[in-house]
Amino acid sequence: MTWSYCEQWNRVLNKPLGPLDENMARQFHETGETYTAFRDDAGSGRVLIEIRLETGYAATRFIDEQGRDELAYIFMRNGDKLFLQEIVSYEYGQDTGARGRIPLVVESYTFTPGGVVRHRTDDSRVDTIAVEDIDSVDVSAHWEAIPEFGQYDAIAKYGRA
Repeated sequence: MTWSYCEQWNRVLNKPLGPLDENMARQFHETGETYTAFRDDAGSGRVLIEIRLETGYAATRFIDEQGRDELAYIFMRNGDKLFLQEIVSYEYGQDTGARGRIPLVVESYTFTPGGVVRHRTDDSRVDTIAVEDIDSVDVSAHWEAIPEFGQYDAIAKYGRA
C-alpha cells in the first residue's frame, strides 16, 4: 500500500491539511515534527498514522467509510521502542446526520509496561461509565520498533491484542 502525507488530518472535513510530498514528510520524520501518513484500505476505510517522534508519540486511527474514528492505537516511546499504551474503540448509532458522528459507546484500554490495564466504557445510551483495573496482563505484544519513515505496517495492524 502507498502512503500519502500531510501536516495534519482534519477530522471534521475528513481530509488532509497541509499536504506534504514524500521528501518533505521524510524531513518532518527525521526532525521529529508532527505529520500524518494516511492510506485508503479497499473496502475498510482509511488508516491514519499521526507521528511526532520528537515527543515519542505515534497514533494509528482506523476511520470508517463515514469518516468517523472506529479504532485508535496510541503508542508512546519507552526507551528505544514504542509501547502501545492505549486502545480506544468507538461505536455509533444508525443516524447518518451530524448526530451520527457522535459515538454512543467509547471503550478504552490503557496499559502500563508492567501489565496493569484500566478498562473504561463510556456508554451514552444508558448514561454510564464503567471502570475496571486488571493486574498481571501480558503486554509483550505491545512493544514495537520505532518505525522508519514510510514503514508503518507494524503499528498499523488492525485487531491487535
